Amino acid sequence: EFTEAGKVLVTITYKDDKNVDPWTKTVKVEETTHTVTVKWNKAQGSVKINEKTYTSGTANVEIEAGTKVVVQAVPSADRGYVFDGFTGTSKEDGTVSETAHTYTIDSLSGDVSIGVNFKLTQVTVTLNLEGNGNGTVKFNGTEVKDGEFITVDFIAPVTITAEPDSDSQLIFIKDSVGNDVTKVHPSDDITITVKFESVQPEIARIEVTQAKDIYVGQTLTS
Repeated sequence: EFTEAGKVLVTITYKDDKNVDPWTKTVKVEETTHTVTVKWNKAQGSVKINEKTYTSGTANVEIEAGTKVVVQAVPSADRGYVFDGFTGTSKEDGTVSETAHTYTIDSLSGDVSIGVNFKLTQVTVTLNLEGNGNGTVKFNGTEVKDGEFITVDFIAPVTITAEPDSDSQLIFIKDSVGNDVTKVHPSDDITITVKFESVQPEIARIEVTQAKDIYVGQTLTS
């Protein structure tokens, strides 16, 4: 017979072999449970405890002793977050799977406190230079050379500036899919292509409108 949560009424009956009147006694037997506490940043992901999903940032779950417990981290991938490990485990030696993002306790024998960590994934922005001209390119104010890159957080803004040298001109700044850009918010690794072309100097032309005798040693004046 079940009474309040975690307690059971058990009736014990005794009878010997001499047909003595049996006696009975009812006692309460308490089941043993332990608290599994998990904390995380709810803006960065959610957590599953034995397949049940929790989204509030803190979960306190009562679980029967001896039960297998699996805590799984579920990062918010659409916001750029990835799993970054478990911390704060206590009293239990669990098994961590980095690929499945799980912390497993084969047989729960005490209260457990677990922290789940997430972090923003990072992406690279690489420079590809084209053309026969020269100039200076900066990503977020940092000068980059052909083939160099910077690393930024997921969808963080990157401002691109390109200043041609005096003998060159800027033709275009394009992203990986060919769009003209001066700022990007990359969600994946991308390449920025900048094209400089050299500028041919103008050749001065002198028109001679009247022929004159020119002698060796004379200075030609206009």
